[in-house]
Amino acid sequence: MATFQHGHGTGRAKCERLTANGSVVRSAIGYGQLPKLGDRPWLLPRRQEDKALIDAAQAMSHRLTDYHWTVSTGPLVWNRHKPQLVAEQQSHAVKIIWAGDLDGGELHQDPARDGMRYFLPRERDRFMLLERPAVLVQRITAPEQPRRLLAAALTDEALKRWGGTVSVENHVNVLATLEKDSPLTPQVLTALLDSEALDRLYRCLTGSVSVSAYELSALPLPGPATLKAWASLSGDELLQSVNRIYGLTL
Repeated sequence: MATFQHGHGTGRAKCERLTANGSVVRSAIGYGQLPKLGDRPWLLPRRQEDKALIDAAQAMSHRLTDYHWTVSTGPLVWNRHKPQLVAEQQSHAVKIIWAGDLDGGELHQDPARDGMRYFLPRERDRFMLLERPAVLVQRITAPEQPRRLLAAALTDEALKRWGGTVSVENHVNVLATLEKDSPLTPQVLTALLDSEALDRLYRCLTGSVSVSAYELSALPLPGPATLKAWASLSGDELLQSVNRIYGLTL
């Protein structure tokens, strides 16, 4: 909930947590700086420990578009194309990637979706096919999930295992780039989205359980020099470096 007061403002927002259990308890969280650009969401702390995270993020001026990445919603709406969804492989059929296939942050074939695993595209459905690597992110999450960002890399190798062409359903965000020399590689982007820092930062952007393309596009990212340095890192070493750059000490 946001309240506004008429008059000249400084751009700072005082944040508090209100707990109502018979009586209202107010707990100070800290201050957040409202964005100077009106088309960006507010980055405000949700708890006191978020201050260092937000301070680090607000010093970052880069976003996905600066690295030539786009974010779109998976185009396959299953109930609009139900007659074209089948369980078994057929001529010209392509596999469908469902949101459940991203559970745990690893791309896998969820047996619960195998009853509608394949899509039979018509000529006019070509726009619904994905034939290049991408980073996939669940678009709808549950309040009880420990993470808000659930990402998995659709690498060249994974794409080949899935038949070389897939169709992504609309509960998945598709992050893609045609820029082969971008310092933000698919591996680094996946690690960023898998980090504790970005998950907490996303929660400071929104309290919604949905993960929108708009808000993913608004996430502050480090500069090119940092991303290039991360290219030689992997695993826990990369995740620890990400968290450290964002001022997060675990």
